[in-house]
Formats: sequence, C-alpha cells, structure tokens
Amino acid sequence: MIVRELSLQNFRNIADCTLTLGEHSNVLFGSNAQGKTNLLEGIYLFSTGKSFRAGRERDLIRFGCDAATLTLRFQFQAREQQAQIRLFREGRKKEVTLNGVKLKTSEMLGSFSSVLFAPEHLNLVKEGPGERRRFLDFALSQLKPRYYAVLSAYQKTVAQKNALLKDMARFPQLGDTLGVWNEKLAANGAFLVMNRYQYLSRINTLAAGIHRDLSEGREELSLRYLGFHEGLDDSGYRDLGAITQAFRRALEERESEEIRAGVSLVGPHRDDFDILIGGESCRIFGSQGQQRSAVLSMKIAECEAARAVFGEYPVLLLDDILSELDPQRQSYILHHISGKQVVITTCDRDRFAGLAQQNLFEVENGTIRRQQGL
Repeated sequence: MIVRELSLQNFRNIADCTLTLGEHSNVLFGSNAQGKTNLLEGIYLFSTGKSFRAGRERDLIRFGCDAATLTLRFQFQAREQQAQIRLFREGRKKEVTLNGVKLKTSEMLGSFSSVLFAPEHLNLVKEGPGERRRFLDFALSQLKPRYYAVLSAYQKTVAQKNALLKDMARFPQLGDTLGVWNEKLAANGAFLVMNRYQYLSRINTLAAGIHRDLSEGREELSLRYLGFHEGLDDSGYRDLGAITQAFRRALEERESEEIRAGVSLVGPHRDDFDILIGGESCRIFGSQGQQRSAVLSMKIAECEAARAVFGEYPVLLLDDILSELDPQRQSYILHHISGKQVVITTCDRDRFAGLAQQNLFEVENGTIRRQQGL
C-alpha cells in the first residue's frame, strides 16, 4: 500500500495543498497547531471514512467554507487508484468516489488501509473500555467491510432499544416489542463478537512476540476478551450459533435490570478486553513504561495483521509519537518501519536524522514546503 499523492482543499486549516509522498519515510515537521496532524487525518479518512478525532464531520471543513475536497492517489496490489471524499457543511451528505465510481462509505472500506499510532493511543490501557472497543472496530472495519455495515446496524438497534426501554417507564405495554429488538441485537451482536474475538486472538499472538522482544524476554503480554459470553471456550467463540444463544440467554437474564435502568446493558457495545503482563492487569499493576510497551506492541501487531490480509503493509501513520516514548522504545519503532511507507509528524526534525530514504516537509499554518533531507 503506497500513497502517491494527497490533495486537500478547505480541509481543517488547509486551504489548498498537494503532498507528494515517497515510498519510504516521509517526515512532516513544524511547530504545534500548524496542520501536521490534519494531513495524517486526511489520509486516515480514506481507510475508515471517519476521523480518528472526536467531533462532528462538518468540523473537518475549513472555517468559512461550505465544502471540503480530499483526493488520494495510491497504489494497492500493483494497481494505481484514485479516491475522493467531498464533505459539505449543510444540505448534502458526504460523497465518496473510487476510480470515478460513486460509493457508499462502507463500499470504500478495504480499498485502502492505514494504521495510525497517535499519543492518545497510549491511553488504550488506562482509559475505559470504549477506547479498546474503538481500537477493534477501526481495525476490523478496514479488514472486513461487512463488519462496518453490521456494526452500524447494531448501533442503530441499540439506540432504538434504548428509546423503547425509556418509554416503557411510562408505557409498560411497549414491553411486548422488546423481544423483536433483542433478536436483532443477538443476530448482529454475535457476528461482531465472533470477529472481535478472532481478531484479538491474532493480535494476541503477534503482540506477545513483539512485546517479548521489546522487553528482552523479561515480560509476557496477553490479551483476553471480556463480555456477556462467559463460559464460551475458543471453539465456542468461533461458532456463530453458540454466541447467538449465549447472547439470548444473557438478554433474558438481565431483562428486568435493563427495564429498571432504562438502557441496554448487554452486548458488544459493553464488551472489553484485558491487557495483561505476566497474567496481571497492565492497567492496575503495570508501570507507565510497561503500559506504553503493551500499546506499542499492539499497534505494530495491528500493522502485521493488516499485511496478512492484504498481502502488503498498510501505510503507517505516526503522529508525534516518539516524543511520548523513551529512547529504547523510540529505537524499537524506528527499526520496525523499514519496508513500509511511513508518514511521521514531529516538532523535532533532528530526531529522524538517521532514517534512510526520507522525504522531509515543513508544515506552517496549513502550508507544506518540501525540504532537503537531513
């Protein structure tokens, strides 16, 4: 996977720019709040159709403008392709095209893949389960377009069931329709759980080896899926019918609790996974260095898992991440970006002086200027 060229018009603080990237290391440097991360965000949008930042889609459009246009020329499996995304402030839905053909966002997924590693990912261990679910959902949506479609349908059903549960406090007779929503949740939710479990199992194997290298053999990392489906073994997690039945049982057991709470309490929207070092919770017992090593191992594993699916590495996006890592971890990640196209943002260009075949770009107030290599 190689990005040839990214063009942005009226995107964030960027009025108009075209960034031509090399096949190896591309370093975007400049002071904070100049637009470096906006360029990574522009690339990442073509992977998932969504920003990795919080906020509304309309916030991606430059202040005072009605629309933004993003165009990406890239190579995937020896084929040159072009994708475009148009965003509108009012009145029109987002438009996505691939090689001139209009698509839904879900139909674009799998056509281009990138893996992002940003400072906020270091909170994967420390923060609540929502961050870890997001990690799985973003990764799986790129690898399996159907996953994104099922996830969207599941989230809509959860919202509809929640509305019903709230209304039941005043209109108990509405409870007759609760079973309909539960059946929809069980069907789609089981699919999500099966795919999350299988992906996490793959990441677990890859990340364990990476973490072993990173800790020089002193520590063992493992990941464990957590959810409503207690009692399922590995074979059960790979059986859609078994997961569906477990989901139905959990919904029945907690129905009265859900009615009292007025919200859906069971399902993959509440699931989580444990990050363990030596069998102990990394969140509770891990040092800051161990927590960062665990996340670093998971992100490199994400990259390797994508390669296994696509047959080539995804584009690796590093958003000022080295400033958050100690020298040992900096050295490790720099030695693991060879053979990949990497786009790196930094405030300190000298940090990457040793990178071979690098392209250097200065970013200032939304303007990009190519520089001579170090």
